[in-house]
Amino acid sequence: MRPTAQQLAEAVAELGICKFFPAGPGERKAIMRLLANIVSTKQQLDWLVATMINRVGEWKGPMELRGVFCWKFKPADGIEANCIESAGFTPSDGEAQHHEIQSAERARLGPSPKRLMIEGHISPEDVTASERARLEAFTALSRVKDVPDAKPIRLVTRETPSPLRPITEADFAALGRKA
Repeated sequence: MRPTAQQLAEAVAELGICKFFPAGPGERKAIMRLLANIVSTKQQLDWLVATMINRVGEWKGPMELRGVFCWKFKPADGIEANCIESAGFTPSDGEAQHHEIQSAERARLGPSPKRLMIEGHISPEDVTASERARLEAFTALSRVKDVPDAKPIRLVTRETPSPLRPITEADFAALGRKA
């Protein structure tokens, strides 16, 4: 359920404790409209207000507010944005967080049976049939060397003449056409 006008007004009043938050009634009304456009539920509104107060702490404009929201939710109006200044909410922060989660998951799961077999820690009998088939395909691909009989590409520069030439009347005549 979408937040009410009263809930939006209370959210803007709470955001007022952020450093540099606009004090004018016109600006606050515009921020209320922005919040009404981007949040879909009261829970999203509460998360955004708490995050802006507790983690960002200062007003950096409507695009940063939208960027912080887009960090966790898809905006109701469909207009997405990235943070530029808010530490912990920039695209590079998201990528770093993703890599940390992946590393923790890999550590939790331990090495794969394929890796253990390649490194010689387990025998092929301990690997399932599907894992064995994938391992054999991987091993075959790793044996592929350079493409045989590959010819280098000749680069055309000002110093080397082009193998192409202008089309002439003789070329059209040889094809039996008129120019």
